[in-house]
Amino acid sequence: MERNLNIILEQLKKYKKKRDLNLFFLLVGVVFSVIVYLVFRLLGVDFSVIAPIMMLLIIGLTVAILIMRPKILTYSMYYKYYKMLADNQGPLTVNVKPFTKTFIKNLNEMGFDSNFQTNNFIIHYKIYDKLKDIRSKGKAIVFAVMAKNDQAKFYSEELDTAIEQIVSAQKKPIKRQIVLQFKKYSSFNQVNKEEMDQVINLVDGGFVLIHLTCGIMLDTNQIYFLRPKKVYPNKFYYYGSKLIYELTSR
Repeated sequence: MERNLNIILEQLKKYKKKRDLNLFFLLVGVVFSVIVYLVFRLLGVDFSVIAPIMMLLIIGLTVAILIMRPKILTYSMYYKYYKMLADNQGPLTVNVKPFTKTFIKNLNEMGFDSNFQTNNFIIHYKIYDKLKDIRSKGKAIVFAVMAKNDQAKFYSEELDTAIEQIVSAQKKPIKRQIVLQFKKYSSFNQVNKEEMDQVINLVDGGFVLIHLTCGIMLDTNQIYFLRPKKVYPNKFYYYGSKLIYELTSR
């Protein structure tokens, strides 16, 4: 366990350094452009001379942003992921266990009355015009995926295809997707924890894709899902975590 923690801390440090370095280069570019403009103005250089130079600098900055933005998003995503792993929040004792009648009743009462079935999954879902709790505009679809057996793999073509069928059946494309994934585990051990720690946490402008796995431990009746001590990676990850708390406490 100590070795795993050391690896997590190393990765945390690596992605923070990469993210900060890219942000630093962008900041340097912006500051340099501003300084160049101010120096030209102080020297009384004619604006007809300044304009093409500043245009070149702006184009250069725009290209740099387009190139570096995906990297910054990726490094930030991994940094936030390893930060949650480093927080090392353990299992939770809850009032309502996933897969019970009360849990399904809670789902239905919250509007998850539509469902779709595959060989290994029962998929409940609800479409929101907007996620009011986090002040997010635009349609969103939230899934509650119930694994039928311990062999079910959440990150598989089977589940991807099912979700795509549900989303594509809607009148308009829905760019915000939050997928809560529930599965039964015999116990809370390192192997099972690593499977539950596999999440997707992608937020890029108006596009949102969150996959969050919540396991119920059959030996203790506790649940576990990856979450931070204080600061959530983004408001959509927070929303998914909040829903799990609500479903298991009502």
